[in-house]
Amino acid sequence: MGIRQKHNFPIYIDQSAREAGFLIVSAGEIGRSIRINSQALADFVKAEFADIKE
Repeated sequence: MGIRQKHNFPIYIDQSAREAGFLIVSAGEIGRSIRINSQALADFVKAEFADIKE
């Protein structure tokens, strides 16, 4: 169960991910990753893009 489902904390993704167009994220198992459109991921997890990178 993911943190959003358990606690409903806000999720933020750095603006640079939107500009890149995609992210590579863990698929939940060691050695398994997926490439996903950054906007599709944000929509799915109800995240907001923000300028959070230093």
